[in-house]
Amino acid sequence: MALLVTLAGCKAESTGPGGSADGGSTPGAGIAASEPSAGSPNSTMTAAAEPSATAEPTATTGPKVIEVIGDEAFRTWTVRALALIETRAPEAYAEVLASLDVIESVAAAPSLNVEEKHYAVDEATAHGAGYDENEQLLWFAGTIVHRAHHSALFARGEAHTGKDAEVACLAVQKAALELMTNNPFFANYVQGLIDGADDPANQYWNQSNRHW
Repeated sequence: MALLVTLAGCKAESTGPGGSADGGSTPGAGIAASEPSAGSPNSTMTAAAEPSATAEPTATTGPKVIEVIGDEAFRTWTVRALALIETRAPEAYAEVLASLDVIESVAAAPSLNVEEKHYAVDEATAHGAGYDENEQLLWFAGTIVHRAHHSALFARGEAHTGKDAEVACLAVQKAALELMTNNPFFANYVQGLIDGADDPANQYWNQSNRHW
């Protein structure tokens, strides 16, 4: 079964029986999903630019695709996060599309492989404990923007790790958060990390148990 979700106008087109989708009103983005191969623990979903009217709805349609790997709940959650970025922070979304190829659910600590443009996400990052659903989605979307900027720095040949890189990524994350919500809570939190970047106690990037 192959499924293409055209998020613009919340239109879903299925090329096989049993397809379902959760998108929202997000212009210019699409999702293609396929069932996992035998023995594979996770299935995948790919997010891409919306194809032209004459294009066939296949997993390879579109100029750029982000592969989302995990169970159905994680795939849907990640699509919602990407849709939020695209709708509210389009410049950040353009960098996400250019700088990330894979977003994957993992049981281990989160990580970013800049060479493969692969963002591995743990449960604590995708669903922050103590926050409601909208806040969790907002925070997750912000981490996607943050990680994408690390990848973009690497692609430009600039330092992508260390304090200065973290401050740059935090600044991009904060700007996106301010566009995605009127609630300043998370943006203020990120600003606090920027202000305290010289304090070793605040340097989360040196902590082995970090959650994003």
